[in-house]
Formats: sequence, C-alpha cells, structure tokens
Amino acid sequence: MNVPGDVKRPPRAGPVTGLGVWLLMTWAWAVPPAGAVAATVFVANEGGDVVSVLDGEPLRSVRNLAACRGPHNLALTRDGKLLLVTCPGASELVVVDASARQTTARLVLPGSPHAAALSPDGKVAYVTLEAASKVVVVDLERVAVVGEIPLEARPHNIAVSPDGRSAWVTSLGSQALSVIDTTTRAVKERLPTPVTPHDLAVSPDGRTVWVTSWGS
Repeated sequence: MNVPGDVKRPPRAGPVTGLGVWLLMTWAWAVPPAGAVAATVFVANEGGDVVSVLDGEPLRSVRNLAACRGPHNLALTRDGKLLLVTCPGASELVVVDASARQTTARLVLPGSPHAAALSPDGKVAYVTLEAASKVVVVDLERVAVVGEIPLEARPHNIAVSPDGRSAWVTSLGSQALSVIDTTTRAVKERLPTPVTPHDLAVSPDGRTVWVTSWGS
C-alpha cells in the first residue's frame, strides 16, 4: 500500500556520458553545458504515459521512458543529471537519472502534483500540489518531503529565482502571485494580478518575472 511520502527505488543502471542536455516542455527549458556537442530533449507525453527522449543533431526520437500515468511537467537540474516528472493523475513525483535514462525513485504526493522547480544546486525541489493547496519541499538526496507551504487555492506553476532565495507561484484559484521565502519556507509577499495567473518564468538575473494570464 502506498502512503504519503512512500519512495520506490528501482535498480540503478550505468551512466551514459558525453551529451549536453536540453529540457523541452510547455513552460521551461534548460541550456546545455558550454561546449556540448550534442543535445538531448525530454518531452512529457501525457497521453502515452511516457517521457520521450530525442537525441543528436538534428534531433531524432531515440526511446521512450516509462514514466507514470499522465506525466505532465518536467524539471531538469542545471547540470543535466537529474530529471523530475510530475504526475497529477498518479499522485507521484518521478525521479529520473537523465544520463542513464533510468527511473531511480517514485515519491507518492497526494494532492495532484502539477509542477516542480529546483534549487540552483539541484538538491531541493519545490512541487505544487494543486488539489491540496500547498507547495511541498522535497530533499532530492533522500527523496523525502521535508517541508510544506500552505497557499491559496490551486497552486499551479512555480519558478525559483537564480539565487535560490525565492520561489514564485501562480494559483488558479486567485488573482495573485505568491512569493515564497525558501529559507523560512513561508509566503513573504502576494502580488495582485489583473486576472488569474497561469505560467511564469524568471529572468537569468532574477530581476524580472514574466507571467502569463489565464483567459485574458
């Protein structure tokens, strides 16, 4: 029986080296390391229950990774080694070794995990639980929930500032953007928006946040 915070760890596989890594999804992407000679693209295929992997120049489909029921959003560490997959329908966060292309853990997260964002060092993930109206903090070394931040109804997408001090969250149940202090793990500010905010991205220097609006 799965209980909140259960972790399942499949056997690990050997690494695949020599590839720069890109992340392709509906709302975020990651730049491959400088000097990379090839690219890898990961695509969440919600209807197929897999994450597709595309490699090379030009990109071509290489394989599909079994993910979960309805994989929705992806998050990739800056070094391209770890890929997170949110699975709202399965109430899971799937952790993938992006080099080995192997699932290493599954964390049960009741409450419809929608999106994940990573700390700059790749050790912590912040996951929105839309149905539970909170963000959970996940220690990726232990693959365990170590904190939670209550939010307004239906926290949706999330982005972390380049310095890792703040996390910005959109909520489909409000017309405001919540700003989380990642040190205190509390909401430090709420910024009103004209309509319901949906997606967002933080500039590389952390001085600007772009927000898309739902239904505008």
